[in-house]
Amino acid sequence: MSPSGSGEVFATVAIEGGVATGIVDPRHAARLCEGHFPGDPLLPGSALVALMADLGARLFSDTRHTAQPVALPRCVFAVPVRPGGPITIVARRLPDATGVEAEIRLPTGRAAYATIVFAAGG
Repeated sequence: MSPSGSGEVFATVAIEGGVATGIVDPRHAARLCEGHFPGDPLLPGSALVALMADLGARLFSDTRHTAQPVALPRCVFAVPVRPGGPITIVARRLPDATGVEAEIRLPTGRAAYATIVFAAGG
């Protein structure tokens, strides 16, 4: 993986063959938890969806779709995601190219997954 260039959300991002993989910058993960269960921080579900959508949108920079998510037909949170350890996001473009299947992986396994649909461009 190579540096993403932004250094803000992802520490690294790699895109190959319709699959994007990103490692969340640990400082960003910590910022997302500020004020959310002080003393026992965890990333809010909305932040997890935003991370998956952010990475998934990168798979559409060369298509007729925009980077704007418009639907979340499926989203499952299996285990809490806490800052401090590696958080990996993987997004795969759907065969019909309307969105992505994305998941959040922790060292212990899959923590969340979602289907995210993006708007068709004009």
